[in-house]
Amino acid sequence: MGFLDIHNHILPAIDDGSRNADESAAMAQALYEAGVDEIVVTPHFEVGLYFNTRDKILREWEKLQKELISRDIKTVLYPGSEVMLTPEVPELLKEGKIMTMKDEGKYILVEFPLSQMPLYIEDILYEIKLMGIQPIIAHPERYRKLPEEIIEDNLLQLNIGSFYGSYGSRAKEKAERIAEIKSEKELFFATDAHRLQREQWTEEYIEKLKANKL
Repeated sequence: MGFLDIHNHILPAIDDGSRNADESAAMAQALYEAGVDEIVVTPHFEVGLYFNTRDKILREWEKLQKELISRDIKTVLYPGSEVMLTPEVPELLKEGKIMTMKDEGKYILVEFPLSQMPLYIEDILYEIKLMGIQPIIAHPERYRKLPEEIIEDNLLQLNIGSFYGSYGSRAKEKAERIAEIKSEKELFFATDAHRLQREQWTEEYIEKLKANKL
């Protein structure tokens, strides 16, 4: 059984991730060789910057999956998105404009600004939970001012690169601390890949992905 990567910007030319189909195919092949045979594609959704709606993601996801099949790359892709949490998000979710993980309406991958924490964050997370959707906080180890309550009360997704110092010593220490205090059911791991990183995607590097269960 292979591994599942739940945070990956492999969809080409849709945000700041893969630049074209060739790069996406190379990313998928490199990860497959390292043991990752399932990927949730998570292009950014951010009001005013990346308005990658559910319909748009479904079109691009289907197109890339067909491209991989044509190249005999056996990676299975699922639709998803990484949503910048803003006040508009709950209403856009109700309107069906925001893609949830695997398009199942059970989980949503969300992110915050890296250097500041808006006051409305906890209220919006609560609104989303009232809709029956569980937020997964993307890379909490990278935020400078993340309240402990958010770490305690939510599902979290750690970047595996953080454990190898890819985002600096502070993120490494925080990732290790979070991994110690959270249970396996509360944690996910992911590459958060934006480009081809073949030298990092060794079997040892991605070993943590085996814990993912969506």
